[in-house]
Amino acid sequence: MMERLLKRGLCTFELKVIALVCMTFDHVAFFLSPALPIPWWFRLIGRIAAPLFIFLSCWGFDYTHDRVRYIRRMFCWSVGMDLCTAVINFLTAGRAEVRIDNHIFSTLFYILYYLYWIERLRARETGRSRPVKPLLAIALPFLLPPAASLLLAMLTANLGKGPLRSLLLGVLSALLPCPLFVEGGVLLVAFGVILYYLRNRRRGMIIFYCVFSLLTGGLQSFMILALPLLLLYNHRQGRRMKYFFYLYYPLHAYLLYGLQLLLLARGA
Repeated sequence: MMERLLKRGLCTFELKVIALVCMTFDHVAFFLSPALPIPWWFRLIGRIAAPLFIFLSCWGFDYTHDRVRYIRRMFCWSVGMDLCTAVINFLTAGRAEVRIDNHIFSTLFYILYYLYWIERLRARETGRSRPVKPLLAIALPFLLPPAASLLLAMLTANLGKGPLRSLLLGVLSALLPCPLFVEGGVLLVAFGVILYYLRNRRRGMIIFYCVFSLLTGGLQSFMILALPLLLLYNHRQGRRMKYFFYLYYPLHAYLLYGLQLLLLARGA
């Protein structure tokens, strides 16, 4: 069986399913640990998920016929989940020990966003035209969201640190996400960008992936477990259930969050 798997490899659909399963283990531990004794290795299995999602998004960027549409779709899912999360956290303020926080959509969006503008920058350098617009687009996400958040924080200072102020800041961060504060931060965004440019250089990708995994340290270093799966990618699509994967992420997170609230309420 192993020999057959090594020969056939894993398609996009199969890697996505593996990523979803690993992510679910991770989120079960993340959301339910305050109420239930969850085995520690659930979080360890979860380290496999993000690298798979990032890897497949990089290849999706390479294969798609419309990169702008692909990036726009990822941004819409990021904004949609952030807005829903801000409302849910507002309505359940003070009732949960672990709130819904970051998500992978915003990280994937910025990886795709920077890949798009880096490619535009490379094309302009080839044509010897001025790279002002790509450079501005690359820098702007680091400048505009923090400035807007600071301004909103000053305007809502009279609200204190209550849930309404948190809701307003959550809505702003949804509409203007900052790469510094997405899931995994700017390091994971940079990881995705570099992984894209090493996607066809097997040896280079293996070395980079191993070094990055070791440097992250702690539990996150177990992302190294995803590397053999990446190397088994056979570049085939497999079954097409695109929106199932998009929908599963927020829905399962909200269900687990709701279950945490229910268990904590009963325990109280």
